[in-house]
Parts: sequence; structure tokens; C-alpha cells
Amino acid sequence: MAKPGSVIELTGDLGAGKTCFVQGLAQGLGIPDDCYITSPTYAIINEYPGRIDLFHADLYRINDPFELETIGFYENYEKKGVMAIEWPDRLEKTDFDDHLHVVIQSAGENSREINFFFNGQKWENLVLIPVKYKIKKRLNVQQR
Repeated sequence: MAKPGSVIELTGDLGAGKTCFVQGLAQGLGIPDDCYITSPTYAIINEYPGRIDLFHADLYRINDPFELETIGFYENYEKKGVMAIEWPDRLEKTDFDDHLHVVIQSAGENSREINFFFNGQKWENLVLIPVKYKIKKRLNVQQR
């Protein structure tokens, strides 16, 4: 599972369910139920303490990657929690070579197609998740 220092990049249209995915991630990281997980669109980064801390970033409003340094984005990564990043296309391509990329697409009014792309050694064991949790929906798993 996600460990301290893990980076999860989330891609999808507005309203695709990226923040909803992060809410489920927060449960798995032991973030208390009284911490309401919201989109950090205007705050850019929200921090949630838990068994493993969660840093939830929404880079939609970032126009220049240099802005990330001025707001302390990389300092949060160095704290060794799990970093969930919405709109990762705003990052420099080399920022996080070892990451899980999650692509969420609408598959109808009330359903989503979620594709996982594993990048780097850290994520190899996650390929076993569908077997362990008996995911019944179609799951597209690719390792890069």
C-alpha cells in the first residue's frame, strides 16, 4: 500500500472524482473521520494528520512550476507523508519519477473508469491489489 514518501498523481476532468478518490485514500491512511477531505483548489495544499499523514495538492490554479517552490510544495513532500496530486501536468516532468498515476474517466452518469499506471520500483507490489481485494469491476493495470 501507500507508504510515507509515496506520490499519487491523479488525472481526470473537472468532476471526474479525483477528490473522492483522495477521500478513500485518506480512510486507508487512518485519517480521522472528523477530518473532512475537500478539494484544495484555492488552498493549493491541504494537510491531514493520520497513521500516515496525507498531503492533498490541487495544482489546477498553478500557472508556472516555479510557484510550487514559493508555496512550500516540495517542503510538504519532504515531510514523508503520502502526497496526492490533482492536475500533475502542472509539474515539471522529472519531479517525481517514482509514482502511481491514476486516471479517472467518466463511464456514464454514475460510474467511472479508473486506470492505474505504476511508475518505479516502489509500486511493483501494488499490482497484487486486485487479487487481494477481489475487485469485481474491470481494472486496467499497466506498469511502465
